[in-house]
Amino acid sequence: MFRCTSVVLSVIAILATGIAGNKYLPKPFHKKQVACGADEFKCNNNACIGADRVCDTHRDCSTGEDEVGCPTDCSGPHQFKCDGTKCFGVVDRCDGFYDCHDYTDEADCAGFECTSGRVRCETSHACILESWKCDGDVDCEDHSDEKGCVTGSCSATQFLCADASKCIPKDYLCDGDNDCKTDHSDEIGCSCTATQFKCPTGPCIPQTYLCDGDNDCGDMSDEQNCPDQPPNVCRDVLTFEDCHRMNQTTHPVCLIQADGNKFCRKYCGFCH
Repeated sequence: MFRCTSVVLSVIAILATGIAGNKYLPKPFHKKQVACGADEFKCNNNACIGADRVCDTHRDCSTGEDEVGCPTDCSGPHQFKCDGTKCFGVVDRCDGFYDCHDYTDEADCAGFECTSGRVRCETSHACILESWKCDGDVDCEDHSDEKGCVTGSCSATQFLCADASKCIPKDYLCDGDNDCKTDHSDEIGCSCTATQFKCPTGPCIPQTYLCDGDNDCGDMSDEQNCPDQPPNVCRDVLTFEDCHRMNQTTHPVCLIQADGNKFCRKYCGFCH
């Protein structure tokens, strides 16, 4: 994993003079869920999104029901007014990325309380994902997210690489990507459970991912011999910001490094 926050801020600032790149395009929605948590919103297709994604001006549900009936004056509990006229989700405030053309979403962050699941950088006061603290990657420009870290100690939601070089989210285990770069310990001794499917390429995926139209295995093996298989068409190609925003949801999609930039592992740049 690699993150270059300062570079991204510069790029986003330039894009903000237009339409902020492709940020306002609909994002792919989350995997199918049977039930949603108390802090989640259930879409019509049974997908779950974070409650803070309701009325945030982005269609997270495939049919957009999370953006229906929202206050037009930006008075919703998860809204703020951008450029004096537009409504944005509060999760976009002080996240280190420019969403407003006048940059007001990144102003006065010292007094802004980070939303749930985020921690504050000391100097810039940007709110970064809590899982990014002490993960071995510098996300705050002042390196404050990597200060005061106990060597060889990870949080309950993290996995310590065998060489104790870094902590990675447990979701990265046995997913086919070598996130522990030096020892590959996150991909050692993996076995699939009764509710998982073993991809010929190595990783285990939930059986619910079979025949859902997504190339989760990477070789399309999870999309073979399916009834009513979806047509062979290209899906969305996502920008850095699309990927970043997807990973702020309750059910994030992991990111990987590619030529110095981060891309969504499952959704960027390939056809189904």
